[in-house]
Amino acid sequence: MNETDSWDTPHCTFTRIAPRMLAQRFKPTMRFLQEALDEVARLRDRIIGDEDLHALMVVIPEGIPVNADATNVDHFTGERQKRRIMALALVADDPTMRSVSKFYLQWFPQAFPAAVLDDEREALAWLEQQLAQAP
Repeated sequence: MNETDSWDTPHCTFTRIAPRMLAQRFKPTMRFLQEALDEVARLRDRIIGDEDLHALMVVIPEGIPVNADATNVDHFTGERQKRRIMALALVADDPTMRSVSKFYLQWFPQAFPAAVLDDEREALAWLEQQLAQAP
């Protein structure tokens, strides 16, 4: 891995795990405030760029509290104007965060396939399947 394969922010670390696959691992100190989520989304969009759609695995570690205000906003509205995400696999270690994430994805249907999965191995397998089915 070289310096362009990983990007560290105060909120999360992005890692390119395959040519069209990105992992976004939130840090335990992350709080889901709109400003932080917007900052993370801007960097994610810059990393992905404008060429190829990417599969995205988002990992939320245990201990990050659920922020009710964050669940009332569709954080992927930009994908409706300019698609960058081909599929989203969300892994939440905490059962409450996992339930909230499932509700969020039902409340805000996305322009791409999205799933909440139990662990990273399962998420990566699902994303690889999505990539294989992509045009």
